[in-house]
Amino acid sequence: MQSNRLLLVSTKTSGAQVVDLSRSLAPAPSWSALSWLETSIRSYAKFVDVCAKHLAQTEDDTENVQRERMALDEIRGLLAEMHED
Repeated sequence: MQSNRLLLVSTKTSGAQVVDLSRSLAPAPSWSALSWLETSIRSYAKFVDVCAKHLAQTEDDTENVQRERMALDEIRGLLAEMHED
């Protein structure tokens, strides 16, 4: 839905923002996506803050997955060595 934000949201001369969902490239994946669209319109600073926090968490999760994969590779290597003996 956010990828469609520029297509959906227009600003009138009075400064009011109008959403036309009929211009969307695809239907919203969920009601939550529509809610985030509303948040991005009403409180853009809050929306950006939440997105930044989410991206930071995603990076942490990615690092954790990489560490776990390395640990699993080490365990597999040890088990392979033990199996050879």
